[in-house]
Amino acid sequence: MNINNQLMNKFLVSAFVFICMMMSCKESGKNGSNSNTLANLPIFPAETITELNKTVTSIDLISLKKEVNVSMSFDNPQAVQYVLSFADDEKGLVTGGCPPEGRIVFIVNGNNTYDAEIYYQNGCSAMVWLQGGKRVGSNKISNEGIDFFKNFLRPRTALPDSLKTQQQ
Repeated sequence: MNINNQLMNKFLVSAFVFICMMMSCKESGKNGSNSNTLANLPIFPAETITELNKTVTSIDLISLKKEVNVSMSFDNPQAVQYVLSFADDEKGLVTGGCPPEGRIVFIVNGNNTYDAEIYYQNGCSAMVWLQGGKRVGSNKISNEGIDFFKNFLRPRTALPDSLKTQQQ
C-alpha cells in the first residue's frame, strides 16, 4: 500500500507539472498571436473617423493600468473631436512588449458604437479600434495624443494645491 501511495503521488506531481507547462505554453502562444493579430490590422478608415466626429455624443476614457484608477467622460462635441483628432492616417505600431494603457468608448445617443484600445509605451503608438468586441483596425496616435494620454493615465500621488484648499 505504501508503494502505491508513492506511485500515486509521483503520478499526481508529474501530471500537475505537465498541466502547468501546457498552460504556460498556451499563454505565451496567445501573447504572440495577439501581437501578430494587432500588427496585421488594417488602417481604420478616415471616413469612419469623420463620421464619428459627426455622430458621437459622448466618450468615456478609462485607464487599464492597475496603479491608475481613473476614468473621464466627455459629452462636449469639441472634446470628442479633440480626442478623435489623435488618430493619424498611418497604421498603428504595436509590438509584443506593450499592453493597452487605456480604452476609449465612443457613444452615440447612449449606444456604444466603437471602442479603442490605447497603446503608447515601449515603442508602441496605436489606437486599436473595436466594434462589437472585435478588433477592426488601427491608427498611429499623434504626438499630441500620446502626451494627452500620458498625462491623463499617470498615477496621481497627491492632490493638486487647488483641491487641497477647497477641502479645508
